[in-house]
Amino acid sequence: MTQPVGFEMPAPELYRPGGPLGESYARYRCPAGCGWSHDERTDVSPTTPLTVRDLTAEGVAAAVTALAGQRQRELQKRVMYALAQHMLAEHLDRPADVPVRPKAEFPYLPGDPRFRVARFRCPHTSCDWSCDADTNLGPPTMKVAPGESLDDAQSEMISRNEALVATFWATVEGAIAKHLADAHPQNAAAPL
Repeated sequence: MTQPVGFEMPAPELYRPGGPLGESYARYRCPAGCGWSHDERTDVSPTTPLTVRDLTAEGVAAAVTALAGQRQRELQKRVMYALAQHMLAEHLDRPADVPVRPKAEFPYLPGDPRFRVARFRCPHTSCDWSCDADTNLGPPTMKVAPGESLDDAQSEMISRNEALVATFWATVEGAIAKHLADAHPQNAAAPL
């Protein structure tokens, strides 16, 4: 499958939300680090029947491999379509292939009180330093406004949210920059 320019299928995080059927999911997060994600069930049975024309061991293996490849291509198409739709809707103002933020990992499973905590690692792969940051930026705020001042109220709420997000990223990027300056002074000026 040809991938849209600037997009790579992100590596998924696997998790079990603890549902009654024991479902498991693969979560594909936005590569720009905005918090958006797309979930896919990992335990869904094949929708296409397995057709085996050659009942030898090699024939069965080839049929299973072909079906697995078809399912992988279908999964990739769904994930890439969802990612492309998100990038067009939310990140159209910048090229998709330009990494803007440090990559976040979400190490805690749903149900854990730290589920919304993001972990950011040192960009030096040989370094095991990391910092955790809570992505919960506080409760959403609501405003009541008469119709004529609704635009002003919306602008104020958008400005508040943008300020919270900017503060979050400034804190994370500041912690990484401080670590780089302290532990890797020769590379401290390198972009994240």
